[in-house]
Amino acid sequence: MSFIIITLLSFISFILTGCIMDLWKHKPYQGAIFVYVQTPEEIQRGWERRTGNKKRVGGWALWSKKSKLCRIYVPPLNDNKSYEIWRHELRHCQDGNFHGSTKNFSHISE
Repeated sequence: MSFIIITLLSFISFILTGCIMDLWKHKPYQGAIFVYVQTPEEIQRGWERRTGNKKRVGGWALWSKKSKLCRIYVPPLNDNKSYEIWRHELRHCQDGNFHGSTKNFSHISE
C-alpha cells in the first residue's frame, strides 16, 4: 500500500510540475483517488467483469461526482505508455468523460 501512495505522490508531483507551465488548464480534483496497479491481464479482466465489454483497454477509471470518489486501474509505471495511461485515467477524475469511445482507454461514471 505504501508503494502505491509513494508512487502516486511522485507521479502527482511530476504532473504538477508540468501543469505550472500550462497555468492549471484543468480544474483541481476535490475528492479521493484510489489507484489499483495491476497487470494488463487483471486490468482487462476487471474491465470485462464490470462492463461485459471485451474491448481491449490499457487502463480504466470509475468515478462518482456525487461521492467525489475516483478509482483508476492502471499498469505499473514502466515506460512512456504506462505514464500516458496513468495521466489519462487520472484526468477522468478531474474532468469526467472527455473523449469518445474510440480511444484504447475506458471509463465508467457512476
